[in-house]
Amino acid sequence: FFYSLTNYGGMRSPDGEVVFRTAQSLSTTRSFSIEKDLPWSGFGMPRGLDGKRYSIFGPGQAILAVPLVLFAKHIPWPDTWHIPTSHYVSAQSIKDYFQSRRAKPKKAHRIRFFTSFFNSFVGAITVLLFWFVAKEATGCEKGALFAQVSFAFGTVFWHYAGTFFSEPLATAFTLAALYFLLLFRRDGKWQQGALSGFFLGLATTVHLTAILFSPFYLFFLFRLAKDKGQWRGLLSASLIFCLLLLALGYFNYVRFGSLFETGRGVDVREEYQYGKFISPLTGLYGLTLSGGRGLLIFCPIVLFALYAWPAWHKEQPLLSSVIIGTFLFRLLFISSRSDWYGGFCLGPRYLLQLIPLLLLPLAHGASKLMETRSWPFKILFVFLLLCVCQQIYF
Repeated sequence: FFYSLTNYGGMRSPDGEVVFRTAQSLSTTRSFSIEKDLPWSGFGMPRGLDGKRYSIFGPGQAILAVPLVLFAKHIPWPDTWHIPTSHYVSAQSIKDYFQSRRAKPKKAHRIRFFTSFFNSFVGAITVLLFWFVAKEATGCEKGALFAQVSFAFGTVFWHYAGTFFSEPLATAFTLAALYFLLLFRRDGKWQQGALSGFFLGLATTVHLTAILFSPFYLFFLFRLAKDKGQWRGLLSASLIFCLLLLALGYFNYVRFGSLFETGRGVDVREEYQYGKFISPLTGLYGLTLSGGRGLLIFCPIVLFALYAWPAWHKEQPLLSSVIIGTFLFRLLFISSRSDWYGGFCLGPRYLLQLIPLLLLPLAHGASKLMETRSWPFKILFVFLLLCVCQQIYF
């Protein structure tokens, strides 16, 4: 509850505005087509086969945001009360924002204001879910609590929970998929394997890059199914995941005529290049050590997790190897894209889904330090406080 209250709602990115307009269209016309273009004309909304504009972003978050849009439309709000200005209502809105003028038309800004708290609740749920994942992955309740606080307030995830980007929701679903994988490792029930495939598929419908988790999650499930002789879990997870991918492909086919066309290759303008493959050298440095997007600069708590990794790897070699593979594969893939920096954002936006996974060894390491009550734990605690101060500054 406190975590959700600490996040200010405001539609400040063009990506979030496009997703919002999709949700608004679903709530009024029950269609994914978007009637009104952005002031930044054409961005994120290419024309489909029927001539209408559609979002290039996955449909998952827009669908789940519809109830909040409907709530925002009907909540009473006196005209004399202040409403923050959202940037992309009209061409004038961003000027009004920077000059601190009253939002006009007020209803459009009011609906966006309340809808923009969507990720505040998603963020709080994600932080709660991370505790269950960390406890199951390490067997350390106190260490999991320390890692949970680190994730919630010591990383840039705190900032993203106050935006309308799709990364927080995708992170929640990938964490849910991992949690059911860990439950399958413990109990061996095929339903748990099926749910892992379901949530991984949902994550892909929210943010397409969540598909980068699939080879390693399915490999982990394969190894667990082999050890337990429970192949039904692997088959059901694979089937559900593939069905959701097929549904997403059909969604693309209806709009743009191809299973693999998200809209990024349609009606492309020179100033709106959505990314192409390049040499990964610049991106590798940029996403790890640079002052603009470096993970270790914007989330230095990860350094302690890396320090604790060898000890955790000895106890959980399979899970640790899966996460290392997931991290390296995603880092290399994103670095090989010309849009690796993620556009208008704070820190390494496209690595946000990895941050909770990278903090799992921290739960194990912090638990060991708590048991000994040694001075290294005091250093770790002070370092966490400094990381929290850094995020408050952001």
